[in-house]
Amino acid sequence: MIDAATLAAEFAALPDPVKVALGYALKPMVGDLKAIPTFIAKRVMRQSEVGTVARLEAAKELGKLVAAEAMTDPEYVEATKQALLPTEIARIANRAGVAAEAILAASAEHTREAAKEPDTNSATESGNPETPDDDWMMAFMRHAEDASSTELRSLFGRILSGQISRPGSFTRATLRAVADMDQTIANDFIWFWGHCIGDGAPSTMLSGPGIEWARLSRLRDAGLVSYVESGIWQPNVEPMEGLGYPWRLGFDDVGLLLFFKDYSRRHINIFGLTSTGREISQIVDHPDKKSALIKLATSYMNGDVNRVDLFEVGKQTQTLWTNQPTTA
Repeated sequence: MIDAATLAAEFAALPDPVKVALGYALKPMVGDLKAIPTFIAKRVMRQSEVGTVARLEAAKELGKLVAAEAMTDPEYVEATKQALLPTEIARIANRAGVAAEAILAASAEHTREAAKEPDTNSATESGNPETPDDDWMMAFMRHAEDASSTELRSLFGRILSGQISRPGSFTRATLRAVADMDQTIANDFIWFWGHCIGDGAPSTMLSGPGIEWARLSRLRDAGLVSYVESGIWQPNVEPMEGLGYPWRLGFDDVGLLLFFKDYSRRHINIFGLTSTGREISQIVDHPDKKSALIKLATSYMNGDVNRVDLFEVGKQTQTLWTNQPTTA
């Protein structure tokens, strides 16, 4: 749980371009929260036919407090809204919860960007933040209104933050996919993403009991994994002296460097993420990138390869295996 002062401080610390774009995006979501119309509470009283003064006053007070409390104390809101909140106010509470998560996600991304070493050869991902267009925001708010769970609010908060810092990152198809995702599909996606190296999972890493193929089938039916098996091909590059032909696999921040003795158009069969799956992967933390890469590396520790290296941004490259004689 985060208090209102901390949330305000997180927002204030954001870079001005991000703060302005996020502020415009949040205004239609939470701008009306300070003055919830009294008629909403009165309508609830008529519908439930509860005429006691105490219950009417409680509903009025809840209407005044729900905006701030929804952003800072989700457990309080969840406990009280079931008995007192009409659908309209519950939706406002959900939007406020998503708004809070968007601020926290933007703050976390700003912290990560600030910790990176400056790269003069490329622009930062959040260099040109923009407020999403009206059509996208309307679709987003419809889904945000129904995000009653902490997990959904967090995902939608990350989506809004990402759409602002990296305009065009999330389509409305992805909004629908996240809104329709149940816990089974969510668990399946995390399992699959944990085997991915980049935008797909090698088929050899998914072999196993039938339950794993059932998971793959569900992800395909949900439109998150492609039905067609594709491949990653060894690049045709010049060999590095003393090492061999390099092949880089993995992610931007961590990956493998395989040095082959020769070039022969090798490839890795993968089950690839769809465009929607790739977008969702931006907001779901990879369970363990390094473990997935090391598992893949073991299949290349043989006579075709001279050396297998693991690289991580900001760390010294680690040699996992070598087929070359060591110098005494």
